[in-house]
Amino acid sequence: MVMQAASELPLMAAKVAMDLCKELGNGKDEFQQALKPVFQCLDQNRGREALTPAVKVLSDVFRQRVEETLKVNPILPLTARQMSKDCAGRGGWVAKVALNIFKESSDREGEAYAQLLAAFAHVEKRDAAKALKAAAASEACFKELRNRLGEAASLHAASSARLVRAMAPNSHQLQLVEDKEDKIKAVKARRDVEIKQGMDVAREACSIYNDLDEKKLEANCLNTVANLLLAKDEPDDAKNVARESRDICQDIEDIDGEARALGIIVSANMLHQGDFVDALFAAKDTLWLYRNSDVEPEDEDKMAIANALHAIANVHLAVWELSEARETAEEAVKLYDEVCSTNFEKLHGLAPALQTLAHALSADQKPDDALPHSERAVEICAASCDRNAEGMAKAMLAYQDQMARLKIWDEKPHEVLDEWSTRIQEENWKLAEEAFLLMQELRNEEGEAQVQSMIDEMNKAVEKIQAKSGTPTRTVWTIDKNTRKAVRKDYYDTPKEEKKKNESAKQDEEEEMAAIEEAPAEITG
Repeated sequence: MVMQAASELPLMAAKVAMDLCKELGNGKDEFQQALKPVFQCLDQNRGREALTPAVKVLSDVFRQRVEETLKVNPILPLTARQMSKDCAGRGGWVAKVALNIFKESSDREGEAYAQLLAAFAHVEKRDAAKALKAAAASEACFKELRNRLGEAASLHAASSARLVRAMAPNSHQLQLVEDKEDKIKAVKARRDVEIKQGMDVAREACSIYNDLDEKKLEANCLNTVANLLLAKDEPDDAKNVARESRDICQDIEDIDGEARALGIIVSANMLHQGDFVDALFAAKDTLWLYRNSDVEPEDEDKMAIANALHAIANVHLAVWELSEARETAEEAVKLYDEVCSTNFEKLHGLAPALQTLAHALSADQKPDDALPHSERAVEICAASCDRNAEGMAKAMLAYQDQMARLKIWDEKPHEVLDEWSTRIQEENWKLAEEAFLLMQELRNEEGEAQVQSMIDEMNKAVEKIQAKSGTPTRTVWTIDKNTRKAVRKDYYDTPKEEKKKNESAKQDEEEEMAAIEEAPAEITG
């Protein structure tokens, strides 16, 4: 039985690899053609013969997914979504099983591609250490085989692993240590080293791709260099590298590649407020790629157009052009409604666009118009069974709605409606609490910190209004440890606490009056 199970492993691994290629390959013709020999071998139960080409194709699929999803500060919606943990795990399993089989049969080419697949699978799982180890092993095999294309792919995998490390957020525990500033500087220094090493190997990969005249692969690798520069907060250099990538894509007429390069330019321009206008131009250039006089309406890529419109709406929102943001977001939502057929597409396309539209309306002090769009985004996240997304959607709904209504209350109190009371005092706080507890349950520290930050901002907005209209319930004086001066902190009841206190005071007054009425009359002589 054990021998039989071992003999079936190549067939099982090849089938899992083929299923992953079909699931993640987005129906691309290049993958369909490459899988033909795999189909033929599997039809005849020749699992060992199918395994090598299956692993080779799957490593290419994983590489393209990493290129399309591993980005710094993405403003343009991604052309593909980071694969699920299940898919990344299955890819890692195929790599592990295949590697053992290839080593037993001394198949060095198969071993090289199995290590390459493992490297990209670990990048998808954000395990940079294992990814670098697998990439180094893959590179050594490809050098031994004198396969320069494979060597470049291994270098690209290593640079992607370095980018994962560069993008990793600082631990919240850093805020608790005594020598916080020194620790943060040390973390930044290590990150800069990772970025430099990543750029060195990525540039080496670009050089090999250039020598082999693999223009598309060179352009994609240049995008990785640009993202490393963004992680280092060098947007001007990142834009220059992205323009190199765009020029190559224009030469080979790769529209999707050009859009990815423009996406990096948009992201770079959105890092600093002075470049927001340039970001808008780059986003509009992306839209023009898919919607122009050379493309017939029936041939338009509506998903790509919706993505570009959504990006433009985000840029309009950043420069506070609220009417333009609303109109563009409405157009994006309309297109997403047409083309998003699965829960997955709705989760990653329609729901974020609905949140952007709600944000624009809330910022324009139209919370009642924004609310249905936010609620619909929450429903989509819940239907997709993505609990992290559902939690963040609830937090965004509560935050945007609360801040919009409180701003109106602060600036135009005569416009506050009586029916807003429950929304402000109860419903939004309940949603925020649900989101926070959900993040705790999922052990999502980053999400928990984001939700906590939103709750803090909501509390500050309430305190600001109370400071104008009421007196503090208590005042605490503390000593600032830096200036050594006394600092006053006023505390106010939340609306809910104030209401409860008023009800309690009223009840006490009623009980006191009732006691007076029931007391016997005083007897006078």
